[in-house]
Order: sequence, then C-alpha cells, then structure tokens
Amino acid sequence: MSNIQPGAVMLAKPKHFHLHTGGTVSVSSLFVATCNANVRRCQRTIGHHPVVVLSTPNKNDMVMIASMSHQHPGNPPQRPTSTYNLPMDPVKGEGTINVGWPSLIHFTRLKQTSAPLTMSCTDLEVLMCDIRESLYL
Repeated sequence: MSNIQPGAVMLAKPKHFHLHTGGTVSVSSLFVATCNANVRRCQRTIGHHPVVVLSTPNKNDMVMIASMSHQHPGNPPQRPTSTYNLPMDPVKGEGTINVGWPSLIHFTRLKQTSAPLTMSCTDLEVLMCDIRESLYL
C-alpha cells in the first residue's frame, strides 16, 4: 500500500484521471461517460500537472484528487491556488484549482514533486469545503 496522505501536492497525467461522482448527487451515467470521453480526448497529450490529494487510497487503491492548471478542460468551478496558500508557478504565474467534482486516480500514477509540499490542515479543510459547496449549488 502507499503512504499517500490527504493534502499532499503531487504530479499526475490528466489522461489517468477518472471522473468521480461520489454517489450523493444524482448524475446520469450518460453524462459521466460523455464527460470522461470529452476530457480524455483533450488530455491525451498533456504531461504531468500538479494535483492535491484529497483522500487516502480506497480498497481499489484509488485516491481522490483536485487538479491544478492554468486552463481546466470543461471550465469546472475553480479558485486561485493562492486561496489555499499554494505556491505560484514562477514561469506561468498563478493557476487555479478545480473545486468541482474530484477525479480519481490510482495511487501508483502519482509522482512526487521535486520539492515535496503538503497543504496545512486548515487550507485542506477550506479546499474540501469549497468542493462540497460547489457540488451542491
């Protein structure tokens, strides 16, 4: 098993993301399949992107993540990374973090950043609250 913990900032390729719908909000399977197909089409050639780990691995070794980017496919709800005291990219400037549906990814698809970074418990809780809020609006 892994030692991946919530709040860790890691790297992952978007082509390995799976849409997570939680089960508490009604979303048709056709919508989910369409979203996964459209997002995958856009993300086939995209390299590693930073993500925030939101959960420990489940029984299938999948973890929930929130992606960071300067241009999220599908324009999901998002907040500036500075909202959660995350560092700014020195070249591209401030990005955003997806506060819509979290994605799932197998923990083996996550890579450590060059300088390991973990969000504070307070910042992680604010992020989780923003995600919950965006799902129920």
